[in-house]
Amino acid sequence: MKPTMRSTILVLFVGALVLALRPGTAPKLEAQSGSLVLARYGVVDPKTLPKIQPGRRRGGRVPFRVPDPAAFRREKQEAESDTHGPQAGESAQVNLPSASLVSTATGFIGLRFSDTFGFIPPDTQVAAGPDHLFEAVNGHGRILNKSGTVLSDFDLFTFFAVDIFTDVLSDPIVRYDAVSKRWFVTLVTIESLFNVGDWRLAVSTTSNPLDPFVLYIASLEGGFPDFPKLAVNDDKLVLTGNIFTIFSQVYVGTAFLVANKADLVAGSSTPGSTYFPSPQGLFTIQPAQGLSSGSTLFMAARGTAARRTVVRVWSLNGVPGTATPVTSTTTDLTIKSLPTP
Repeated sequence: MKPTMRSTILVLFVGALVLALRPGTAPKLEAQSGSLVLARYGVVDPKTLPKIQPGRRRGGRVPFRVPDPAAFRREKQEAESDTHGPQAGESAQVNLPSASLVSTATGFIGLRFSDTFGFIPPDTQVAAGPDHLFEAVNGHGRILNKSGTVLSDFDLFTFFAVDIFTDVLSDPIVRYDAVSKRWFVTLVTIESLFNVGDWRLAVSTTSNPLDPFVLYIASLEGGFPDFPKLAVNDDKLVLTGNIFTIFSQVYVGTAFLVANKADLVAGSSTPGSTYFPSPQGLFTIQPAQGLSSGSTLFMAARGTAARRTVVRVWSLNGVPGTATPVTSTTTDLTIKSLPTP
């Protein structure tokens, strides 16, 4: 056998072995296919996770990305020169409705920079349930009671059961849903070796975040959903993101994934889901958490540059995997011009 042939066979063997060793991932689908699915890949029990060891993983600076750097620089310059300040006859004061004062029962320190892996920015998140708090920053998760006692301190790499080929983990979001009495945790991961980016989602099995979570994944070939957002209402869950290519970091557009909430709460291995591929318009779609009964899930994003006087509102209706599929409609609303802070 010629040396070159042996080398080729060795490369093919190593490639096959690498693929075989990569556990817990959903089938890879093109980012623009419109057929992306959310798939269950495991269960994690926070009570059994090893205590976190700060510094074990090297933190890094996550670059801030915008779709149009030149327009962003112009907006920054305008903000600095105060060209969007109050005009003649216009007041800068905002009149808010009266509200009763909230008394503070107790207070305590949350995660410190020295507790964590040192990711910059940390993307701080915290959510409150009936008896617990769930705090997350990039790479680090912590569950506390409402007196501030730490009950579980863990590595989000371990919590989401990522494999050795996951080289980026970022942007955690934590929500407690009082309707379903469940915790929802999401973040994004990247496996550069495979040119794959993922939405990852953990759904608790009870109202106690120390009980097991079911893990889900939706993987994009060639792209990743940066700056993700999460919201749930009565019957749906939505994950949004700004899709960038992995190696060239070119902005592709906004996208979102809608999932059947009842399937997720039940721990289904194949929850109903519908993917709305990029470009869905504007930048950084923010979904609204449902705090009252209703089947319409609302999302919004504001324009930039020439469209900074526009807010687009998305209305999502229907439920994935049912006889009433998900539909998305948009309405553009005119607002006063918003400067970049």
